[in-house]
Amino acid sequence: MRIFSIDAFHNATVALVKLHIVWPVQEQVFGPGSIIPNFLEETMTTAEKVLRELEKVTGTNQVQKDLDLALFDEDVLDSFGTVELIVGLSEIFDISISPAEIDRQRWSTPRKIISFIEEKVEI
Repeated sequence: MRIFSIDAFHNATVALVKLHIVWPVQEQVFGPGSIIPNFLEETMTTAEKVLRELEKVTGTNQVQKDLDLALFDEDVLDSFGTVELIVGLSEIFDISISPAEIDRQRWSTPRKIISFIEEKVEI
């Protein structure tokens, strides 16, 4: 009988997350909107974290399926949701986002929000 080390388990889990096999299972195991265990969250890309928060705020997975979805034009995101998203992303990435930095054009699609956050994280 072979016993796997914690490192082997961690590496296997990382591989599964990267293949997006664990993602749906995580929702079933930990529940929608649940906090992802630290070892899983550490493996998520900036884009994955942004999309997860955006999905949580908007209540639709369409934001993950269509990165060019017109969030405001399609009534997926409104001003209250934008504020909630600013707060959530600020906490997740430990960054400061001023409401003055945000306008409808700059945050009009999931792709643009990802780009904005990636720029903020690099600073």
